[in-house]
Amino acid sequence: MAVYTFIMHFILNIYNKIYEFYIKLLISKHAGSDGKMITPSGQVTLAEGETLSFNCTSEAMTSSDIILELNSRAVLASENLVAVTTIDNGAAITFGPVRRSHNSGRLRCNFFLFPRSPYTAEIRLNVTFPPSITPNITNETAIEGTSFTTPLTITGDPFPVSSNKTKDEVSVQDGRITVNIGSGNGASSFTIENVNRTDSGSYTVNV
Repeated sequence: MAVYTFIMHFILNIYNKIYEFYIKLLISKHAGSDGKMITPSGQVTLAEGETLSFNCTSEAMTSSDIILELNSRAVLASENLVAVTTIDNGAAITFGPVRRSHNSGRLRCNFFLFPRSPYTAEIRLNVTFPPSITPNITNETAIEGTSFTTPLTITGDPFPVSSNKTKDEVSVQDGRITVNIGSGNGASSFTIENVNRTDSGSYTVNV
């Protein structure tokens, strides 16, 4: 964004009184989307809790002219997510620590002096976080000869595709005892087929 300054000098003669004044014109020349940059851009993968550093620049701009947006909403200083350092024609920005709620988020910079001018390109956030299983089940009762199933909520990015299970801290190899992991964050379950009295114990599932 280039900004040109012109000063125009006027002298008016009204009823034999001379009025002299100056008008200062600021004429902006839009640099277009090529003049506004976010570096790096595209998809960036971060683990939950990490921070992301990038630069936002535009011709004839300073860090005070820049608004950082997440999913088209300005990121406020009160959110304690952004640190800004001034660089030539822009700002070096640190965003984070990232949360799993930021996954698939889109970061971009806007320059508030020219809100209708093109934005920068976007950074697309891919936030990874370790898998977990909820709820923590205790004191469940099953009837001998029936099947016992309890739902599990499994999360994680990348989503886990395998599991292991133990009974009283010993690995379970019995084919009657299975863990079904749903697709994505879908429904998952722990099942014991044809329950018998020897199945009593404390079970742990790890993903």
